[in-house]
This record gives sequence, C-alpha cells and structure tokens, in this order.
Amino acid sequence: MSLAQWNGPASDQPGSRIRTELQLMRRLQDQGIPYVASVWHLPEGLTDRIRHVSSYLLHAREQYGVEPGLFSFNQELLLHARPQALIYWEFTAGYSLCRVAGSGVEPTGRFWLTKHFTDLTPANARALATASDHPKVLITAFAGESSIAVHIANLSDARQATLTGLPAQIAAWRPILTTGQQGYAEQPSLEPAQGALQLTLPARSLLTLVAAPSPTAPPDSASSTPHTALSSL
Repeated sequence: MSLAQWNGPASDQPGSRIRTELQLMRRLQDQGIPYVASVWHLPEGLTDRIRHVSSYLLHAREQYGVEPGLFSFNQELLLHARPQALIYWEFTAGYSLCRVAGSGVEPTGRFWLTKHFTDLTPANARALATASDHPKVLITAFAGESSIAVHIANLSDARQATLTGLPAQIAAWRPILTTGQQGYAEQPSLEPAQGALQLTLPARSLLTLVAAPSPTAPPDSASSTPHTALSSL
C-alpha cells in the first residue's frame, strides 16, 4: 500500500499509484485470490497514523469494495508453517517496532501485535487444528507443556464470535487485546460454558486467550480437544 502517497480521496487520481493499487486489489478480490497489503511508511504520530490508515481503508471499502488484510501475515504464516523465531531485522525503519518520542523511545502498534505472538505463545509449543467460518477472522492455537494460547485476528468490522472446542478442564481464560486505540491490554477473565466462549471482537484487533490446564488434568489433556473452531457474525 502506498500510504506515503495517500493524502485523502483526492490522491486517487487516474494513472496514480494509489488508483492502480486499489484497482488491483478489487480485481484480486473479485477473482477470489487471497492477498495481503503491506504498510511500510506512515506519519509519525500515533493519532495521525490511525487517522491516515482509517481514511485509506474507508475509501478502499466505499469506492472499490475491498478490505485488505493489513496484519494477517503472521496468522496466515502460522496456519501453514512452523516458524522457529521472529527476526528483528525484518522490521525496518518504515516497519518498525518502536519510534523516537522526544528524549525517549515508545512502542508502535506493530510492537504490541508482535508481542502477542512472541510473549504469549508457549515455548516449544505444538500447533493445534483450528478453523474459522469468516475470511476476515483468523485463528491459530498452540499448546505447550504448561499453557495454551489462542490468537484471534479480526481484520474487518467489529463482530460477535463464538469460540468452541476448548479443553473442558480449563475454567478461565486470560484475554489480552490490541486495537488501534490500545496495545496489549489485559481484559477481564473469561469463563467458558461447555467448552465455548462468547467473544466481542473489536474492529481490526488481535485478541489472545491464554490459559493453564488444571493441575489435576492428565499431562496431555491440553490437546484432548484436537479442533478449535470460531464462528462469527
């Protein structure tokens, strides 16, 4: 996405790179071809960044009917591969995890998204089978020796969702949420009913659920439910 060239709807002119990219996204979407739009350069201030991206996304949806999956890369990768590490050199200055603010350094939104995967996924975890019935809601789950993590990325509008197939011996889940307005924010504990959770997913958010199986549960019972499914409205 050429957000560095985006200055509101007036930037969408015949022959411009903005127009070419938006038309390409519409053709790909019309043909059912998956795509990911990468963001490399944005204004410095957090409020300006949010406003800049929101303006572009709103124009793309209203004028072209497209909704690029902005941060679906990690989720898509984890669905089909088993990466062993995240390498910091992948995050260049325009794709940075932090920025200089006055005399200090502050994290960017990308830092909080990455922190979900690096800090909350159990070490040496095994991937669990997952499925989502909505193309704009991605889910991955991992079980380690002493904990389980479920990552849910909502790439579009706010929605309600039902998460099923959770291990029955887990009485409560710890939710951590990142949105355009807050990063890595602890949420009130969630208690499942019959292995299911009712969730509210904010627009363009990443929600991670973390839990530790009961000490009295069998050692491998964290994976006793082999398939976690997400149904969204």
